Amino acid sequence: MRTIIKIASLFSLLLVFSIVSKSQPSKPAATVKEASFSVNMHCESCKEKIGKSLAYEKGVKSFSVNLEEKKVTVKYDPTKTTADIISKSIVKLGYTVTPLAAGTKCPESHSCPKAKTGCPDGH
Repeated sequence: MRTIIKIASLFSLLLVFSIVSKSQPSKPAATVKEASFSVNMHCESCKEKIGKSLAYEKGVKSFSVNLEEKKVTVKYDPTKTTADIISKSIVKLGYTVTPLAAGTKCPESHSCPKAKTGCPDGH
């Protein structure tokens, strides 16, 4: 008789836990945004300085700093930071930062700094 009561108790506990877990709404998947910037860095030290700053920036999930293209790409949580805040954190280090349009290597502004040498995107 005790065995039947134990089994019934376990079964009822499992039933209650399964109902409670289904009734709680699941968290929506966190969205991650990406922003790219043209930065006037010129050496490995600049690259490291920017990387260290981004590593401590709240909301930054991942980043890449490309010295050759003078480009910084950041993936971030938009609920914790913005592209503008990230840009300002790089400016505080003493660099000039220009946002890049998605999928390009040139700044969003109409005056491309590479205009004399030929911008890869034809600006």
